[in-house]
Amino acid sequence: MRSLTIAQLRSLADIGDVPGIAAATLRHGKLERQIFAGKRNVLSAAPVDADTAFAACSLGKSVFAHLVLQLVDAGVLSLETRLTDHFPAYIPHDPRAREITVAHALSHRGGLPNWRSTAYPLITHFEPGSRFSYSGEGLFLLQRVVEKLTGEGLEDLARGRPPSADG
Repeated sequence: MRSLTIAQLRSLADIGDVPGIAAATLRHGKLERQIFAGKRNVLSAAPVDADTAFAACSLGKSVFAHLVLQLVDAGVLSLETRLTDHFPAYIPHDPRAREITVAHALSHRGGLPNWRSTAYPLITHFEPGSRFSYSGEGLFLLQRVVEKLTGEGLEDLARGRPPSADG
């Protein structure tokens, strides 16, 4: 596998209209290489470096989804597992919530809001599976189910799972 150059990294940042970018290579859990390009943010001329903190936002969701699919492969749960079978009191007065499955949560099709609020209470806002609506609440419920079924916290569970053969 060839190495990404700083020029290529800058080009990727330009394509995405991103002010700054950092990349790292890990091998066997150890930092092998870091490269940086651009500036820390649109208001600063300070360059991106090893001490630059980026907002990660929802980047961990894809890592969590991979972990869930490993658990599906291992038979711990299935894509059809109903989440409220394991947490019936999580959304107690919403019959549609009983239909939310692992697959619905992973694909943001469970009907739950992104995060509950006065405007968006913790109820299903549409029939699970009928359409897409980004939902942190759905993934949080799935996290609770995974932790209950495995008896491990998410961080410990993720650290204890080997990477799959495909990456």
